[in-house]
Amino acid sequence: MKTLAILGASGHGRVVADAALQSGQWQQVCFYDDAYPGLQTNGRFAVVGNSADLLTSGHAAVVAIGDNRRRLEKHLWLKQQGVLLATVCHPAAVVASDVSIADGTVVLAGAVINPGAVLGEACIVNSRAVVEHDCQLADAVHLSPGACLGGGCKIETGVWIGIGAAVRHLMTLGEFSIVGAGSAVVKPVLARQVVAGVPAQLLKMNE
Repeated sequence: MKTLAILGASGHGRVVADAALQSGQWQQVCFYDDAYPGLQTNGRFAVVGNSADLLTSGHAAVVAIGDNRRRLEKHLWLKQQGVLLATVCHPAAVVASDVSIADGTVVLAGAVINPGAVLGEACIVNSRAVVEHDCQLADAVHLSPGACLGGGCKIETGVWIGIGAAVRHLMTLGEFSIVGAGSAVVKPVLARQVVAGVPAQLLKMNE
């Protein structure tokens, strides 16, 4: 029986688990979390061990942690330990045939990824998010539900784009920048800037 190990027993983890099972690629899933053994269930799923236990499980794995830095850290650690890293794509997502999706990335229900897009490792393209043609997403990017990228955007490592935010075509968002929910980005965002509003304006730096 083909089993997917999910590191991170959270609500987001359950969404990833459902996508994996719906895809038909995996027959069952099990969770690992560093809160184990204090934490032993995640909804209807069992938590069977911690990060170290996952290394000896023999299962392919995906990291289901919302925080971009922590997700990337755990992803790279598993990769260095030789764990096979999986990609999860919900069958209700629409992904063009020439899209490139790297290991550890999850694409959830209703997402649309159009031709020429390239997605790095450990990204989250959440429910009903849109990645338009020729966008480039580096590692550990998170597009929240309903977020939309216009064509040709360049999204650098660790960027978080909030629920319902829109990014105009050909924009660059610097590494570990944050776009607030419902914002409209119409000019480039520099590394670690936190922006919000319509149009999006600088609020502070993301330390």
